[in-house]
Amino acid sequence: EVRSLIVDCKDDRRKARAQYISSQQGMKVGGQAADGLEALDILSRNTVAVMLLDMIMPKLDGFGVLSQLQKRPPLQRPEVIAVTALGRDDFVRRAVHLGVSYYMIKPVEMPALLDRIRDICQHLNQASAIADQPAPLTGAAAFTLDDKLSNLFLTLGIPAHIKGYQFLREAIKLVIQKPELIGG
Repeated sequence: EVRSLIVDCKDDRRKARAQYISSQQGMKVGGQAADGLEALDILSRNTVAVMLLDMIMPKLDGFGVLSQLQKRPPLQRPEVIAVTALGRDDFVRRAVHLGVSYYMIKPVEMPALLDRIRDICQHLNQASAIADQPAPLTGAAAFTLDDKLSNLFLTLGIPAHIKGYQFLREAIKLVIQKPELIGG
């Protein structure tokens, strides 16, 4: 069961996401917070796999939460999906640098958000399987091609919910597998 924390200052948006996520099989909402300080308090008492984090909030914004999470050991940090109205390239780069797995620009469709949560869970399951192997991969080799492409797209500011995202992803994979296709 995947436990998530929903952090958003708007009550109606936070509750709608919580209701939608908790209605999905294998998903559970482990907490809701209206600001960054409340989110950190919940994280100090509960373990969650994924945090949906708004970047514009009172008391402590999303960047402040991400900075505080960086002080924790990696295994004690949830995966973070930024869900925000901030779409500037410098904000996206800063968030990715601070450990955001996905950066989604509002308005976000619930099915797209759920897909990103499932992507993270799949990644976590793969990482867990790798950790169980006798000689785990380290450094750049630990990342799959899909991970590298996701990080590249995040860095470039290409959100996963736009049309053509999967097409672009598959095209890049094909060219990597068969470089002669680049001129085709």
